Amino acid sequence: MRLDLALTTTVIFSVTGLSVVQFSSNARVESVKLVHEQQSRSIVESNVNLALWRVNTLPDSMANTASEYVTTVLDTNTDQLTVVVNHHDRLRVVEVDLFEDMHFNHSLATNDTLEMGPYSIGEEADHGVRGEFRFLPQVDTDYFTSNAVQVHPHSDWIYYQSDFDEEGIHIFTGDNVWLYSVTLHNSTLVFESNYVYFYKDNDIRAPQPAEGQAPLPALVFTNENIIFRLAKEWWNQDTIHGAIYCAGKIILKHGTFTGPIVAHKIAVKKNLNFIDDDHDAFYAWPRGFGNYTDYDWPQHITNWAEYTQI
Repeated sequence: MRLDLALTTTVIFSVTGLSVVQFSSNARVESVKLVHEQQSRSIVESNVNLALWRVNTLPDSMANTASEYVTTVLDTNTDQLTVVVNHHDRLRVVEVDLFEDMHFNHSLATNDTLEMGPYSIGEEADHGVRGEFRFLPQVDTDYFTSNAVQVHPHSDWIYYQSDFDEEGIHIFTGDNVWLYSVTLHNSTLVFESNYVYFYKDNDIRAPQPAEGQAPLPALVFTNENIIFRLAKEWWNQDTIHGAIYCAGKIILKHGTFTGPIVAHKIAVKKNLNFIDDDHDAFYAWPRGFGNYTDYDWPQHITNWAEYTQI
């Protein structure tokens, strides 16, 4: 009887021991698989980030690379980035759709600081604000000059409604100029001055572009040293329909704006309510800034599709 009990006990312990060993082995295999999966995913994500950095800082062709485990290809026709990782007998393919972003897609855009503070501007989600683009678009002064209806050369001058003969492109070449309650529709105002002031209620509206036509901006400030204030006092209620471009800084405090507003620096000093939802046509590459294709636009990810083959 004691022998039988001993044999039974031995068999039981042997089976239990095998189960523990088998469980431990399976757990180790699953653990190794998990580690390999995490490693593979890290390789994919790091190479997507690296390729995106190359696209946004180097010539697009530099995104095309091949190494022992990873191949990266950018299709510039479809703006699709493909990353293939062959790691630990697992083939992972990631297709990333990219979107070219530009300043005039945004209600507010800068290539330097964008000071929002505690304030909001009530923009549509599609026109969200963005700071720190790597550059500002360059003004094609020849375009505006050759299409101007009037050139205003005076310095230390206040311009009234009577100083404007017709709607269209107006260029101000003098320094220290003021606009006093001026209403100009279907117009673009280009200022070369370091000092420009809007007093009382000014209403400047760019032409409404026809379908498929590039818009004209409403206001253009070409001087890099300017600090332009829109409605800095409570009695000012400026209305600007169309893009505003400033090579210097813009301070927003009061007024009605459609956007986009593009500047080196922007500071928002009060809550505003942009009316961009009714003026989507202004959110496009405008005339007077050269060709869109002359710039190397930053790209960001809009869609990520992943396929795994073991």
